[in-house]
Amino acid sequence: MIVWFSPILCGIVGAASRTLGYPVRLSDVSLPSKLDLIARHLTFTALTGTDLAAELTDPWQLLEFLNAARLAYGLDTPESLGYPAGFDFVHGPLNIAVYIDYNAYSLDLWTADLTGLGVNTLGHEHSYARYPELGLWRIDPADSESRVSQAIQHFISNLKTTDDGNHVRAVIVSGEAPSFATNSLRSSIIEWGFSRWLNHFHSSHVQM
Repeated sequence: MIVWFSPILCGIVGAASRTLGYPVRLSDVSLPSKLDLIARHLTFTALTGTDLAAELTDPWQLLEFLNAARLAYGLDTPESLGYPAGFDFVHGPLNIAVYIDYNAYSLDLWTADLTGLGVNTLGHEHSYARYPELGLWRIDPADSESRVSQAIQHFISNLKTTDDGNHVRAVIVSGEAPSFATNSLRSSIIEWGFSRWLNHFHSSHVQM
């Protein structure tokens, strides 16, 4: 496994470094949530068997998507969530993030509570929605924007009726959609009234 894994990982790291303009180091890895323990162990073994992941020393550094996105967008400090430095947001109020992942196979929407230690998936009925019919490979581009926007607006409208809705601190937009589509989503999210609905919410809290 390591024989073919190493050049693939090398290519990914190299491309990321060139795009960002500085060397990339691997300190955590995002994995699909459905991988079983054996698959996770094999992945960890393959990663640590290369010279590109020297900082990977513990299986806990293999993260599921929601937690990986939290770290990727730097939402792991009080300041990043709109609090003053030193604020105890581990034992404080809920810090809800709305995740919007628009990928080839589906539109996936989550809400989760961000803490200094990780992500708490709340498991409420309004906390997750999946729309496989809206995947980039399955929807007509001519009406994709309106249908995707309607689905997200419906999800957010339901969230607003819950207590979780009063604690939204960030919106994360990810996936494989082209930049014009994600920019449109960002504008729509702000237009739907997060800023007017929540005094602490600012357009800069929409992460892409």
